[in-house]
Amino acid sequence: MINTTDDYLYAGGYGIFCGKKCVAEKKAQGIPPKRGKKNIAEFEAEQAALNQSRMQQEQASGGSKTGLIIGGVVLLGVIGTIIFIIKKKKKGK
Repeated sequence: MINTTDDYLYAGGYGIFCGKKCVAEKKAQGIPPKRGKKNIAEFEAEQAALNQSRMQQEQASGGSKTGLIIGGVVLLGVIGTIIFIIKKKKKGK
């Protein structure tokens, strides 16, 4: 016998016509459940974990941007110094 009630049992707080696929889609979109303290608490915990992982990814990628910025500033300083020296030598002649 096929047990179809497992697919629609409380539907994760999203309503009786929302199955497993629907619940997964709504969670992926960031839509909170309508009913059930347990469902809402579980959703909030999942969202907090996602936000924490996003912040860690941003911090990790921020380190590489810092190196690029420092490298760019050093490069501009070197180019500026070369231009200054060349102009100074031309004035002296």
